[in-house]
Amino acid sequence: MAFTTRKMEAVEKWLTFPMDVLRWIKQYDSGKEGSLVKQVPLTADNIKMIDRLKQFVPIVRRYRGPRAIGFARECHKANAKRVSIYIREAI
Repeated sequence: MAFTTRKMEAVEKWLTFPMDVLRWIKQYDSGKEGSLVKQVPLTADNIKMIDRLKQFVPIVRRYRGPRAIGFARECHKANAKRVSIYIREAI
């Protein structure tokens, strides 16, 4: 079976993560959305895992506050209850 370049890049990206980070990513997987993980509660353990994750890939954090009707609002870090993580694209 031959891989396209795009599929191989996706495989190589996941090979850099240790197994505990991969399990954590799967726990908060965002499906087909653009984020790597979505709606991660801001607990001490999750913050440590986010810090570990940023050792392997450049990331962008989007903090989410209390839910409005049907959606989470983007907010400042101080008011946040959850965070979504995106892989930072090279410029």
